[in-house]
Amino acid sequence: MGEADIQYWDDQLTEDIEEIQNLIERIPNIRDDADKTDAIDRAKTKLRKAKGTKRSYKMETRLVVDVSQRRKFESRLSSLDQQLKTLSADVKALEAESQRGELLGDANGAAGGATDADG
Repeated sequence: MGEADIQYWDDQLTEDIEEIQNLIERIPNIRDDADKTDAIDRAKTKLRKAKGTKRSYKMETRLVVDVSQRRKFESRLSSLDQQLKTLSADVKALEAESQRGELLGDANGAAGGATDADG
């Protein structure tokens, strides 16, 4: 029973991570600032959900009596947790970049829309 519960949380967390990755991959291609902000907010919401799933996964691993099985699940959880941390950093970076872009966009818009595309 415990192993089936852990597999459920593993599947959920893996699915959450894939959804977040897909969102993050699409965000740089979004041109509209409002749509980009909305996508970043969705990614942040999914990250919060994934962190809750991770907590449930961790609680289930603590219930495993067989030490070798528990270590296997803990190792898998550690790998998924590292992916979550990376995704969280990616979302924060995208959010900072988006906010910078909005500020620069506002400044460029006030200057007649001129941009320094040539570097």
